[in-house]
Amino acid sequence: MSALPREFSNHDSKSSPTLPDESNLSLFDPDANSIVSPIGQADCVKERQADGQLRQPRWPIWIPLIGALLFSVMIRTYDLDRKIAALTYNAADNIWTLQRAEPLLSFYRYGIFPPLLVGTVGALALICGRWIWRDADVTRLQTLRRGGLFLLLLLAIGPGLLVNTGLKMMWGRPRPLQCQDFGGEFAFHLVGDWSTYDLPNSSFPSGHASIAFFLMGPAFIINPKQTRMRRYWLLGGLSYGLAMGVTRVLQGGHFLSDVLWAGIIVYFVAVALAWLLIRFD
Repeated sequence: MSALPREFSNHDSKSSPTLPDESNLSLFDPDANSIVSPIGQADCVKERQADGQLRQPRWPIWIPLIGALLFSVMIRTYDLDRKIAALTYNAADNIWTLQRAEPLLSFYRYGIFPPLLVGTVGALALICGRWIWRDADVTRLQTLRRGGLFLLLLLAIGPGLLVNTGLKMMWGRPRPLQCQDFGGEFAFHLVGDWSTYDLPNSSFPSGHASIAFFLMGPAFIINPKQTRMRRYWLLGGLSYGLAMGVTRVLQGGHFLSDVLWAGIIVYFVAVALAWLLIRFD
């Protein structure tokens, strides 16, 4: 009979909690890992080892939400949206100096393709997984297909439904280049203010940035033991989204707050989907 780990050596084997094999942990095992935190796995494992029960950390929900709200208040208070937008606007010639500058223009045009490629891989894993991974066992195949479902839903609901089809069509916030402050015809609206303008492709939130932020999605489906890889995807996705957002701000296409809330929306859609897929597994 194999020896128990040191931390359980003083307990009767019948009363000791049964711990799952760490090597088999996956996003879709509700008794094994962190649902909402790609970087909080270690804390969850420690709590589970203490009493056999998994407690999900709440900071991955509250910290981003409170941080986004506080940052939005700061943007409103100090008028950061207009001040940052004005950095690349030439009032004398009524032009945005970096609107068509390279490599920003090429990144704007083609930067959405890597995230869309990841989404396509997710769709292939969901639809064609049985044929692509013929030698995979049933458990692994189910995990791969659920991961594909997660990525496909995240892309469709986050950047697709909520951002580009929903808020951008309803919010009506003028883009910087459409505002009177920068030679346009519409009044500027602070972040959080509803606009009555009929602008079907409005500034809030940033559509390109939301697609770029989608690259953080794989962080929610990678095996929790691969902490470094999960962090790479999470930080890489955030960095890629910020890069796209900065590009759009410099081009006069979006305000800073448009980019901020594009990332927040995609992040919380990922959190909700991960929780739902586990809950109703």
